[in-house]
Amino acid sequence: MSFSGLKTMYGSIWIGCVLLAHICLSADELYFTKSPQTVDVVQGKSVTLPCEVAPSDGVRYYWELNGSTLENTTRRYQRGANLHITRVDRERDSGQFTCVAVDPRGTSITSSSASLNIQ
Repeated sequence: MSFSGLKTMYGSIWIGCVLLAHICLSADELYFTKSPQTVDVVQGKSVTLPCEVAPSDGVRYYWELNGSTLENTTRRYQRGANLHITRVDRERDSGQFTCVAVDPRGTSITSSSASLNIQ
């Protein structure tokens, strides 16, 4: 069999290996498995905004409101990766919430934004 015959015979296998390697490398990239959604909540009640990424090993999470990092307080705090808000307040809790996940390499992703429809 000539070299050109080998090239034809094994060409598709080589392409398959390259594609498989690309998929394996891409598997380390973070993606959201749970992300916050806009939710209706009654003024003064509690609400939890979910957040989760995969792969999750060593991932740190934090939350932002209108682009500013939220500090944990007794009223608004993280429980795992989720944001829990007690005594929802129209003035203090209005705006766009986003979840930010940071992997051990320092790569971060930001969720789509969600707001509270406070009634």
